Amino acid sequence: MYIPDVLWMYSVFWSPRRSPGGFSTRTDAEEDAAPAPPAPLGDEDAANDTERIFAGLPVPVVHEYLDRILALRVHLWKRMAPALATHVALELAGLLAGVQEAETEADQVRAIARLWVFPTLVLCLPGVQQPSRERVRLTTARLKQWRQGELTALLASVPELTGGQPTDLPWHTVSSKVVKHVRARHLGAAARLVESAGVHDTTDAARDAQPPLAERAVVKNAVMGIPYTSAAGPSRWSPSLLHQALSLPAAGAEVLTAMCGLFDRVVHRGLEPQAGALWAHARLIPLRKPDGGVRPIAIGEIFRRVLGRLAVTSLAHDAVETLAPDQYGVGRKAGLEAMVMRTRLAVLDNPGWGVLKVDISNAFNTVRRPAFMRLVQAQFPHLWPLVRTCYACPAPLRAGKHVLKSESGVQQGDPLAPLLFSLALHRQTRDITHAPGQALVQCWYLDDGAIAGPVRSLVAFLEALDHSAREIDLSINRRKSELVLPPGSCETDITALSSLHGLPVVPWSRVTLLGTVLDTGGDIGCVDRTLAATLELADKVAGIHEPEEAYHLLRASVGPARVVHLARTLPPEAVLDRFAAFDDAWRHIVARTLGVTAADGQNADGSWRAEWRLPLRCGGLGLTSLRDMSLPGFVAGSRAAARTLDEGEVLRAQREAAPPVAPQSRQPPEPPPPPRARPSHLARWRQFHDLEEAWLQQVPGVPDAEVEDLLDSQARGLSRFYSLLKKDWVSAPGSTPSERFRRQSLSSPHAAAWLGMPSGTVLGGIPWSPALGRDTWFTAVRHFLGLPVAGVASSAGLRCPAIVRGTTATCDALLDALGHHAQNCALGPTRYGRHAAVIDVLVRFATSAGHTVRREVRLEDVPGITSARPGDFSFDNNVVDVAVVAPDGVAAARSRKRGSFAAARAASPVGSSGHAANMVAFIVTTYSNVDVPARALLSGLARDFARVRQVPPRLGADRPLAGRVPSGVPRRRTWYPPAVPGRTLGPDGERPALAPPRDAGAQLIRTEHPQFTRSAPSNSAPELIQIQLRSG
Repeated sequence: MYIPDVLWMYSVFWSPRRSPGGFSTRTDAEEDAAPAPPAPLGDEDAANDTERIFAGLPVPVVHEYLDRILALRVHLWKRMAPALATHVALELAGLLAGVQEAETEADQVRAIARLWVFPTLVLCLPGVQQPSRERVRLTTARLKQWRQGELTALLASVPELTGGQPTDLPWHTVSSKVVKHVRARHLGAAARLVESAGVHDTTDAARDAQPPLAERAVVKNAVMGIPYTSAAGPSRWSPSLLHQALSLPAAGAEVLTAMCGLFDRVVHRGLEPQAGALWAHARLIPLRKPDGGVRPIAIGEIFRRVLGRLAVTSLAHDAVETLAPDQYGVGRKAGLEAMVMRTRLAVLDNPGWGVLKVDISNAFNTVRRPAFMRLVQAQFPHLWPLVRTCYACPAPLRAGKHVLKSESGVQQGDPLAPLLFSLALHRQTRDITHAPGQALVQCWYLDDGAIAGPVRSLVAFLEALDHSAREIDLSINRRKSELVLPPGSCETDITALSSLHGLPVVPWSRVTLLGTVLDTGGDIGCVDRTLAATLELADKVAGIHEPEEAYHLLRASVGPARVVHLARTLPPEAVLDRFAAFDDAWRHIVARTLGVTAADGQNADGSWRAEWRLPLRCGGLGLTSLRDMSLPGFVAGSRAAARTLDEGEVLRAQREAAPPVAPQSRQPPEPPPPPRARPSHLARWRQFHDLEEAWLQQVPGVPDAEVEDLLDSQARGLSRFYSLLKKDWVSAPGSTPSERFRRQSLSSPHAAAWLGMPSGTVLGGIPWSPALGRDTWFTAVRHFLGLPVAGVASSAGLRCPAIVRGTTATCDALLDALGHHAQNCALGPTRYGRHAAVIDVLVRFATSAGHTVRREVRLEDVPGITSARPGDFSFDNNVVDVAVVAPDGVAAARSRKRGSFAAARAASPVGSSGHAANMVAFIVTTYSNVDVPARALLSGLARDFARVRQVPPRLGADRPLAGRVPSGVPRRRTWYPPAVPGRTLGPDGERPALAPPRDAGAQLIRTEHPQFTRSAPSNSAPELIQIQLRSG
């Protein structure tokens, strides 16, 4: 038995410039999906002589070849052509297996060298533009040469790029790279690229700065979780190439098996020193700092980075137990907040105490390697083979054609680096802390230290630390270290101590720590400088040539999210005015990326409209206010910091209570003394800042059982706060009924899902939708905000193709940007064209999801259904019927049909011509099994689309897809219409235009309307479904 589930959707946007809903029915998966091994590239009898490359060469000669090859500047495939992908993946699997099976040091060096040079020698492309077919032929020929072991021929024919490496990229180039990072959801890299001042034109400064295995699925997730735009190592094996190789049906499993085998070899047995040096080599990028200095960034091979991440994840708990409670930069939750709180409490609880801020010069690059290697061997023996592989022998650092040697320290960029450095530093500082008579509180965040205690003890500690640090080749930078005097100290004390110890001495009122201030009642100029720097960077981001990507980068990274640590560490009463000024200036910048002015987002009193404060899930733009998060952030940050401090004290007490390992004796050892009871850090902190009641008053009605959870979580607290704000915003009387209905529509679940990620997002290496054009993005945002769209010039002068019934004449009216004409055109046949467009979109989407679709299915052919009306299409025994709904009331539609053609044309609002993005309301009725409701049916269709398109859930793609294709929630039977500014509901049931347009293809978004209500079975509630489909 089949029953109909009524699904309400609206807003199909289609363009006459291309076929409606232009989905390609040929997917990448269908092109790559041959499960059988690929056909041979050439002579089937030819043996694979890959091992002839570097065979018999001495290790120094192999290093010379490697340095020469990796110094070449070449273009590579970003994503292999389907005809080559399986061959390259199988070759990669063989190279990984060769490293795993090599036994002697020389064989390991040769095997790793073959793995590293393969992309440069085989996957290189000419610098000039070529047809894809020519590129495939070139790579096929080079792959045959590789398999025949013709190293000399390959090296001689590499199409090397001419010219040197540019030191300063033009802004348009930087802007394009930022857009790619944003579409790959690699926002951190995008922000760093905008912030960087260019590439240093010399390597001298960089030369001075460089003196248990997881399951297969976890390994694959770790590789696929790296954004495809992440930089490749010296060998040019990029994340994009590995993503494609692991996703191939014919060779993906073999590549994964070889990778796991290699990782198992490195973790359990390690590599010989010379081979380990090649495993740990890195590409060095000396970025220029704004102050003229250099920031050396070492980019290691992707295989090493993945293995390091897996190792760090497995050791997180053990690392915390070893380094607690003094080290807050390795594995500690809310480590920054905890370090700031502990330092504040130490000074406030102990009158007369000061703080010593310690700065270590070039700490990561200079720490003595034997120091941390001995500690790893003693405390983390299962990590020893991996650490020995990476750090037993100096590794090459490649900066263009220059090759440096990493002979000391840890590489910044190695996932293991923070743990290894912290082990060495902790060993040295622990002995000083436990010296007799030392009453000190130590806090370290990697190499940044803050030690609290009496001033004389701090000076003595500095001298002892300086001596101890030299034992592991670390040096204290006295010019950047600071001695902070106790609160209430006078200027004479500052002068005397400065001349006595040669340290900068600052009063408590001006001290900063980890980017925040310790004395909330003193000088907080540090906060002003941080906020100003963020606004300067945001202004730079707003200049990106793609405003949609600029908006996403500002919303997610370069804004309040960048300075949230200030909200979590500073009480609101000290910074609320500054936060409000920051929010105001930041929103003025964001407005430029939305194509609106700041006045469009402000009320008459200067306050910002709710849409500019609410998150996306509540119908807003997602521009979370720093002022709004100040109070809940400070409360949640304080509680998280107190929990971290309490856990650290417990770990210390357990470690001190553990009896030492000693030889057996006749007398049993005395039981250890019970750990000293300590008051909760939160209780001590509340003596100075207790704002929990103030926060609860702003979110009234919280059940007693949920109070603690709400106070502990900043996200939970803000969620409740914005839910209350949304409720007030929706229920407040609007200026017009149209505005009230617009608010009710936007407040529905997923109404703003289309703003959740860039329209041109690439999922699993596949662009699944076209990017919006600049003007269309601005038009869509103005629709969303309820702002009029006027003065948009038409790009093509497109006109309505409606045909007058019974004649050959057409409507020929200009299609306006708002889509009013497409909805109000009195010519009935227009609706049938829109009906076909809607069906075509859904059919193409189902086909792209791998389903066999039938068109015009008669419902009487389906068991259990008797109807003379045919269904529009079916797939997997599910029949779908689409009905386009006239947006006007029945009476209005009939009256206009009775009017003349000239009157209908004159009534069309053609004054605002623009993009051919027309909006149509429609109903989709599905007939399916009782066990498969409509929501589950369409959700399964989205999962099939993700599977066929090879969009891995591990990339987080399930969340964007859930917000776009499709997402449904049960809803009440009362429906509300959306609104468009300047149009209200008339007495004859006239309804406004619907939703923001898209460039091409089609988009379906939810609507609510009382006239759309249709009967549903008593055991099935109407469901609200949102779908967004676009060509791609």
